[in-house]
Amino acid sequence: MDMKLTILIALSALMIQCKNTSSSETGTTETFSIPTSDTTVTAQSMSASSQASIPSSQAEASALFSEAERAFSEGNKEKAFQLCRQAAELGDADAQFNLSIFYYNGDGTTRDLTETVSWLTKAAAQNHPQAIMQLAVCYEQGIGVKHDDKKSTEYYERAAILGNAYAQYRTGLAYYRGIGVIPNYETAVVWYTKAARQGQPEAENELGLCYENGLGVHNLDTKEALKWYKRAAGHGNATAKQNYERLSKSEGEIFVPM
Repeated sequence: MDMKLTILIALSALMIQCKNTSSSETGTTETFSIPTSDTTVTAQSMSASSQASIPSSQAEASALFSEAERAFSEGNKEKAFQLCRQAAELGDADAQFNLSIFYYNGDGTTRDLTETVSWLTKAAAQNHPQAIMQLAVCYEQGIGVKHDDKKSTEYYERAAILGNAYAQYRTGLAYYRGIGVIPNYETAVVWYTKAARQGQPEAENELGLCYENGLGVHNLDTKEALKWYKRAAGHGNATAKQNYERLSKSEGEIFVPM
């Protein structure tokens, strides 16, 4: 298993208990980890001519990171950490992100949350999608930094712009509730819709609530609300299933149990 895949798996150790952020909170907790399906950075093959045009520092960083991959796959975390740090110091964004994970987990080094955030910030400055997402969590929960809703939402919105569905949902939620931003139902609906169109279940449920209550949409629309509740329920959202059942009965719709 190469290092990139291993490091992504290592994100499971970075899972953080967040309070359920749905509008219909019950006080329960959910396990949050970065959705890697739409943020994973994949290596691109390069022709010999394009490789020749790479600056020497970038080529050196790439070589060091490859060595770090090999060391990590062989179980030598200390060597992998050192090589990864060298690549990160040369400006490699993937190495910077992975180095933050080394520091968070204490693999091959002493666990250091301040260093975690420092290297996440460097990677995020290069638009590394996973680093941006993780920084949103760090500022949201005060991991290695002071809790800061404004910065957390800024990073969620950056990740949302890059297309991450969970970040789009969280950005919508921030605008709906006024978390670090001025509340704006219309903007919330824009982001909920983007996330819902990617099949993000919490966003689908929230969008249903917006249509049911006429918030941020042109008109109250129970049929549209039912549509989004049904989709969210189909994606496993228990709250959406309850909302669908409730609204179906109140509207006299033919209710088909899910």
